[in-house]
Amino acid sequence: MKKPGFSPLVMKIFSDKNPGFSKCIFTVKKFLQEGKILDNYLILIIDDDQTYHVILEGYLRASGYEVIHAKDGSQGLKIMETQKPDLVLLDIQMPVMDGFKTLELIRKKKAFRDIPVFLLTSLVRETLKIKGLELGADDYITKPFNREEVLARIKAALRRVTRDSRSKGVMEGNLSDLGLSDLLQSMELGSKTASIFMKEIDGDIFIENGSLVHVRQGNFTGEQALIRIFLLEQGAFSVRFGELPPDIAGKGAKPLMSVLMGVLAEVDETEDIISRMGVENQLIKIDDNISDFPALEKFKAISPISFINLLVLMEGEVKNNLKILIMASKKGKLKIVR
Repeated sequence: MKKPGFSPLVMKIFSDKNPGFSKCIFTVKKFLQEGKILDNYLILIIDDDQTYHVILEGYLRASGYEVIHAKDGSQGLKIMETQKPDLVLLDIQMPVMDGFKTLELIRKKKAFRDIPVFLLTSLVRETLKIKGLELGADDYITKPFNREEVLARIKAALRRVTRDSRSKGVMEGNLSDLGLSDLLQSMELGSKTASIFMKEIDGDIFIENGSLVHVRQGNFTGEQALIRIFLLEQGAFSVRFGELPPDIAGKGAKPLMSVLMGVLAEVDETEDIISRMGVENQLIKIDDNISDFPALEKFKAISPISFINLLVLMEGEVKNNLKILIMASKKGKLKIVR
């Protein structure tokens, strides 16, 4: 559990000099492993009163939750587009966009429909409570807050969401939070059947009863595709449990751990060579005269290009591509863009 304390963000978002506040958010690490959700939940507080941000953040952080902040509905919706929270605490009376309008827009967006929303209010009129519930609010919390009540209601709502998520058999996460090797090992240990999709790096992995059935990255398949996925490893992923596409199910499966051992050994060796070359995270300019290296000819049009992207886009095995790039570099045909 993290130590309680108030983040500078609470103060920052109430400054007109901070238009880029929506980027100043905390990263939540959340993933599913053998049926359990690990690490912290992310809670978004939308309120125009700084005092309530400080009070609620104190309650939540002391209980192990991550917190992000917005001072009105419009800003809250912008944050939700970039960092999807697990639960929203939403004030009703706010300038720019009030809580009811914000709630209405949240419920209209498919990606946000299942996020629990608690309305925060000092108003006790039943008509307003009914209006909020009709718009899709999950609960009400009345100001001033009772700490134990707030935390108990939040915990119950998150427990319901977790249960619903499991029943749907879907998981989402980010490879910066959960490494791909850890994710795959959990599938093998739990004998899972699952389809893993990584749109940002154009990769898919299909597992049946803990064994590897099929891997694709771009136009590549098999172990060469998996090597490329590990070299590119970044961005969001989604997992659909318990089912495989009809054209994938029943294909010849391989023991996942034995495949991983071989693939990761090559990935480690490749990354070590790239590190020693000093081209990690570097853009590479391909020389106009590249006739000695026909494998690079078609990439001149998209040069400069990152070394890793060039390596994985080249046809053939990654280790052979690396040899070509080393030779081209030694002959001065590849230059780092400074």
